[in-house]
Amino acid sequence: MTKKLLVTGGLGYIGSHFCVEAINKKYNIIAIDNFDNSKKSIIKQIYKITGQQLNFIECDIRNFQKLKQIFEKEDIYCVVHFAALKSANESFEKPILYYDVNVAGTINLLKVMECVNCNKIIFSSTACIYGEPETLPIKESNRLKPMNIYGQTKHINEIILSDICSSNKNFTSIIFRYFNVAGAHITGLISDNPKKKSSNIFPAIQKYYENPNQIFKVFGGDYQTKDGTCVRDYIHIMDLIHAHMLGLEKINKLSGNKVYNLGNGKGTSVLEILKTVEKVNDKKINYEIVGRRKGDAAIVITDPTLAQKELNFKCKYTIDDMCKYFVKF
Repeated sequence: MTKKLLVTGGLGYIGSHFCVEAINKKYNIIAIDNFDNSKKSIIKQIYKITGQQLNFIECDIRNFQKLKQIFEKEDIYCVVHFAALKSANESFEKPILYYDVNVAGTINLLKVMECVNCNKIIFSSTACIYGEPETLPIKESNRLKPMNIYGQTKHINEIILSDICSSNKNFTSIIFRYFNVAGAHITGLISDNPKKKSSNIFPAIQKYYENPNQIFKVFGGDYQTKDGTCVRDYIHIMDLIHAHMLGLEKINKLSGNKVYNLGNGKGTSVLEILKTVEKVNDKKINYEIVGRRKGDAAIVITDPTLAQKELNFKCKYTIDDMCKYFVKF
């Protein structure tokens, strides 16, 4: 039986883009999702892009028995783990839920992997774990001090993976710390279009254009930045997925726990994003600056050197690409 990849959260924003690229590159994948913040229609969209039927199983990562059945039936040699709740704002309101899904869910997945001797995982982490950075740009060696519960759950998972690698010399994990992921597949058939309300800027812009009578809210205009709004390091979804493909190619040659930041290494403010969206789509955005959100750092920019050096990874897409291909009218 051919070895397979298990993709958790396979119908989400990042997971669906990964599945498309993995299918196109002839990987044998099984995608699982519980539809908490994704749509069943994504399965059809993936088929439209690839011409291949996605091998999909509805499953929650907290369901030990169902996960174990999947692993026992299939010869899974590596897990690509995207499944998680990811709203910083919501994590403050529902901390128990976030620890249950993001931490207990990952532990459950790792228990199953241990049962069947599956020893490879690529884990989706976040730049949120750095909190308010003491130095810029941010290196993988920077102090970790999450400012929100979502980031804290990812930090805990990173510690768990590191501890497993220390105790089991056969276990290999690649941790990708995502900076701000944006953009869409060039076909426009899949994008960042969650069921739930999102605190990310691009889904918020999309919702604004669906109801242009509202005012777009910019959270905080008094940060110590070039225009007073938060500055972030944005990475196009297809660049992010390319990094995962490079990780898959390398994982058999690696040992232990490897951590990489994934970003452009360039900072763009909230107002610069809005102006770029207006420019490339020729559509005005009426906005107002309101109070800061809890847990937002002023500037978050990565040093992409390590991923460039060890994975030969370099971003190809620009901010214009992210703004142009994301927003559809």
